[in-house]
Amino acid sequence: TLLARAAALTPSLHRAVAWQTLHEEMLDGRLPARALLEAALAALPGEPDELVATQLAGLVRGTYWRWLPDATRRAVAPQVERGLWRALDGAPTPGRKGALFGTIVSVTITPDGIARLERIWRRQEVPRGFPVTEAMMQAIAEGLAIRGVPDAEAILDEQARRLTNPDRQARLAFL
Repeated sequence: TLLARAAALTPSLHRAVAWQTLHEEMLDGRLPARALLEAALAALPGEPDELVATQLAGLVRGTYWRWLPDATRRAVAPQVERGLWRALDGAPTPGRKGALFGTIVSVTITPDGIARLERIWRRQEVPRGFPVTEAMMQAIAEGLAIRGVPDAEAILDEQARRLTNPDRQARLAFL
């Protein structure tokens, strides 16, 4: 099947088209969302093309939030979070690391995952080989607040003090 072969296709354009086709198959109800999510997550660490890797990260994020029932999302969350962190650890470029980290911040819902993001935001932990930018720290702070961590208000206040970019300050004030 295409799902089983998509990650091995060459050249990269064929892989990109295959993943898009699989996404459309899922939208048409011919492919279970969980199957697409698991295949895209499995393909991420070994994907050699930067654009296809970004496409896969987007498929993981979109499928996870838009197409999985809540019970399924909660059941696969630990696997998804672990898979994304593994992919981040092995990512060869800053661009890929950034795309993967953004996906991690977006999809993390487990208590362990949220605690890890909070440690990163508090600068108690640094993702291996990846500097976390001001924009990413803001995304983490916003994500922690949305997820209802106990000190959410204090985190947002501290993040506002950390910001140097006026556009980011305005965005945070709006929230």
